[in-house]
Amino acid sequence: MNKMEQFVKVFAEEDKEYLVNNGYKLLNSEKNGNITIYTFKNDSNKLTFSKEDRERFLFTNILNF
Repeated sequence: MNKMEQFVKVFAEEDKEYLVNNGYKLLNSEKNGNITIYTFKNDSNKLTFSKEDRERFLFTNILNF
């Protein structure tokens, strides 16, 4: 990975709360069928994501509204 992805997308309420509690800014939430997708600004000053986090969260440079 050469450039940090600007956004983190999560698909579970528990993951959303985890990022909110760690100071991440929620930018957007959208419904896709029965799933709510939460989009956060990826602030590298907040957390260093573990390998497990990188598997459960989606890191992207694409922002949907």
